[in-house]
Amino acid sequence: MNFKNLFATLLCLTAVYAEDNNYKGKCKDLEEKILKYSTEEDSISFNNCNLDNKGNAVDYEIELNCYRKDFNLTQTLIDEISTFTNLKKLSVDGCEPSDTAINFESLKKLEKLTELNLSLTHFFDIIDNIKNLKKLQFSFYAPNTLSSSTIEELEFIDSEFAAIGAKVNLEGLTNIKKLKFTKYNFAYNDVGELNIRLPKNLDYLYLESINPTNDIIKQIVANENLKYLYFHFIEFNSEKYDLTPLTKLTNLIELEFVSNWSGQRYHNSK
Repeated sequence: MNFKNLFATLLCLTAVYAEDNNYKGKCKDLEEKILKYSTEEDSISFNNCNLDNKGNAVDYEIELNCYRKDFNLTQTLIDEISTFTNLKKLSVDGCEPSDTAINFESLKKLEKLTELNLSLTHFFDIIDNIKNLKKLQFSFYAPNTLSSSTIEELEFIDSEFAAIGAKVNLEGLTNIKKLKFTKYNFAYNDVGELNIRLPKNLDYLYLESINPTNDIIKQIVANENLKYLYFHFIEFNSEKYDLTPLTKLTNLIELEFVSNWSGQRYHNSK
């Protein structure tokens, strides 16, 4: 089964249910404004819009879905999005650069934009043009290097035990607190050992289908302020991996191991 195609299908299905929002006031105005760029149903989704006590539209999200026919990013669309002052989250799915270059600099005006999801896309230039970006997610593709003083949460999703995350240099993320490696795959018995280079200022770490090698354990222990640690769908073999150094994590609040085969779970919390 091609999991990338399945992932794309699920994204489309999600968008279908998100369309029927029945917005009113300024939320409705913004929805109509952005959907005029949609080439067909679900190529653009406008979600989770709320009205504050002054009637202003806040906390809304825009999803651009290039899996739909004849839809791709354009400079006009990006510049239009830059006028959505209270945009909180932007998702770009399946969009790829073409012969026409796109300048994302206009997005720097969006001070409320703090979340970005990039799925099956190489439009990595968007990242540096979101000046208050705090939460970033990559699915299947990721850049070689990340550098940011604002990003606090980062997640890698891949079909092969988040292998894309192992290739990314994270040393430039000076303020990251939460890091997740997630495998988008229903065959959880596929486990790997990756040469991951972890940042040293984490307080939350989630590793899925990545075994706790001695090198990874050593890097984890270097995060002295780590509070939450999760190993999900791993080889539950205490003889193969030495987990005793984890006792040095005196600030740890929650620790969880879940086996890939038996579903065996070890959970400990303060």
